Amino acid sequence: MDINLEYVKCNICGCNKSYPFMQTKDYLFGILKPFNIVRCARCGLIYTNPRPTRLSITKLYKKYYDSNGGKKEKILSFKNFIRSNLILRRLWHCFTGEYLSILLTKARGKVLDIGCGSGSLLKDLQRRNCEVYGVEINPQNVAFCREKGFNVFCGDLRDAQFQTNFFDVIILRHVLEHLDSPKEILREAFRILRPGGKIFIYTPNAESYLSKLFGKYWIGWHVPFHFYHFTERTTKKLVQLTDFQINKISSITPEYYFSSSLKFYLRENNNLNKIIELFKQYGLFDSLLFRIFLSPVFRVLDFILKGKGECLRVELVKDISKVLD
Repeated sequence: MDINLEYVKCNICGCNKSYPFMQTKDYLFGILKPFNIVRCARCGLIYTNPRPTRLSITKLYKKYYDSNGGKKEKILSFKNFIRSNLILRRLWHCFTGEYLSILLTKARGKVLDIGCGSGSLLKDLQRRNCEVYGVEINPQNVAFCREKGFNVFCGDLRDAQFQTNFFDVIILRHVLEHLDSPKEILREAFRILRPGGKIFIYTPNAESYLSKLFGKYWIGWHVPFHFYHFTERTTKKLVQLTDFQINKISSITPEYYFSSSLKFYLRENNNLNKIIELFKQYGLFDSLLFRIFLSPVFRVLDFILKGKGECLRVELVKDISKVLD
């Protein structure tokens, strides 16, 4: 399909000058067109430029991010066993580097999941007695969520027109990097979040050790779907443009970032085809044993290389004093 592109300014400082950072392509879905990633000359924000227009990116989401919520899982799968017990789930997520169980323990009251997909997180939150809402750009996913009874707005948060001070918690899980203007979305999130409410962000870290190891094959680039590629430094600069306060910022490495990036690297290097076929034959990349073997390695690396883990975990709070000013 044709992808129409547009040039944009830096979303943090508005600077129109940037330097080439990298050229890469989509290794997940197989979009062959190469895309340019640049670094802002003033503030250092890394972003995809040019990028798909809003109409083009909507079409891409409809084509590649179709809902898989209807696919049945094996009833006695290990995944379902872990999901059924929050304590086991949290222990497993701490071991593998996931963030989901932490969100579930911190979420309270009215919760908005921006970029809710097919609603799996909404379902988990509902089980925790939260009043759940969603925002999703893909109409197919929205239809699936509504079939399950969830209150999901189809489109952009800025068009949803939620009430001021309405939500207790807002979640941006693997979403901030997809937004056309993270600055405007965070400002809108501030308006609709109650005083003292929190926003939880989970986004790839462009300065992670695996991004350095795999280069253009790193899964975190995920062009053209990822418009922005944040670091701890540029995330803090972005938050400074809002009235949020940073409660906590850290990084962690889910093991699937390594296995996915490794698959991309091996697939693109023809001389390694025999290795790929061997791994596929035994299902090594996706096996439970492989995950169990890798996870302790990344927990150690995350401890040694502070702030260089694969994903940034950011917790923001709506400062009451800012509301009173």
